[in-house]
Amino acid sequence: MPVEEMKVLLVEDSSSHAEAVRQLLKSKLCNINICHASTISDSRDFLKEGEFTAILLDLSLPDSSGLQTVLKMRYCAPSVPIVVLTGWDDQALALKSMQAGVQDYLVKGEVDADSLAQSLLYAIERNRVQSRFMHRAEQLQLANQRLKVLAETDPLTGLLNRRGLEQILDGLLGDGEIRLPLVAVLVDLDNFKEVNEAHGHAVGDLALKEAARRIHACLRPGDCAARVGGDEFLLLAPRECLSEGVDFGEILRSNLSRAALPLDRRGVRLTASLGLALVPSAARSIEDLLTLLHPMLAQSKGAGKDRLSYR
Repeated sequence: MPVEEMKVLLVEDSSSHAEAVRQLLKSKLCNINICHASTISDSRDFLKEGEFTAILLDLSLPDSSGLQTVLKMRYCAPSVPIVVLTGWDDQALALKSMQAGVQDYLVKGEVDADSLAQSLLYAIERNRVQSRFMHRAEQLQLANQRLKVLAETDPLTGLLNRRGLEQILDGLLGDGEIRLPLVAVLVDLDNFKEVNEAHGHAVGDLALKEAARRIHACLRPGDCAARVGGDEFLLLAPRECLSEGVDFGEILRSNLSRAALPLDRRGVRLTASLGLALVPSAARSIEDLLTLLHPMLAQSKGAGKDRLSYR
């Protein structure tokens, strides 16, 4: 709303004071529409009916007094600039009012038409600048959040990437050691190179997406999965003991190979080999986990694939 079409809510319990303020503002601001409320309750009704450019607020009202008046009005109209116009010449109250979000604190009898109009105009402009700044700050925060997600997410599968999983692991390390029982599972798709060669990389990408979807379907709250290589996935899952981890691993293996992937007319059946272990307290990085799990993964591959090996 342009300043030339200001709609101001004047909250003042004295009708004579309200009329005096109206005359002062009308003498300097030609296109100003002033609505008068004598209580906080009346103010709420006005604010429900329409938008206001600014609020002129007395602090001594029949249903509110002092700083509470500011707080109540801020609650009713958090985005509308407030200028206090009161008979209380109290520096401490003025400071607390400013800290609570008012744009200016004026004392009755110490302002004339020029200073009142100027204060109101400045308050409106400051509020607009602050609103634009807050909007841009929110946009920047959202952009940074999106960038963080992009930086920690594998673009093909939507799972975490290696960096994202490192962030999770860093959080679990806390003061340097992993305290909760944690299972790590390394999943490697069997014969994936042959799938790419026989069907093309586009089909291979679809196979990776479907494998990721099936992996994600097995996760419980608190579990996480990441794509850490071409066809290699690493999972971290809080489990009470190794046997619970083995049950989880078998569910993963079964879900990955339960049906052909409907990627072309013939379908593509993928299986996976898995290596699983409890994460030792000394683990510090993804590389530590891969070093731990690769021998068990090799054992599954050597035993005929589509298997889970653990220790």
